[in-house]
Amino acid sequence: MASQERWDFANRLNINLFWWITAILFLIGIVVHFTMPFGVAQMTVYLAMVVLLVGIIPVIERALKKEFEDE
Repeated sequence: MASQERWDFANRLNINLFWWITAILFLIGIVVHFTMPFGVAQMTVYLAMVVLLVGIIPVIERALKKEFEDE
């Protein structure tokens, strides 16, 4: 939140990453639904969701540093 420009950049990137995460989680959900028992499949999807959602933080931070390295 150092500037409105950075904020807007981070939010645009976040929206794009969320679309990819949604698609990945959908595919994971389909695969595990047909290959694992329900409880295991559910925990697998939850774990993938946590890993992907927490994993975007360093991606966004790295992109911010690269985009605004001269400031």
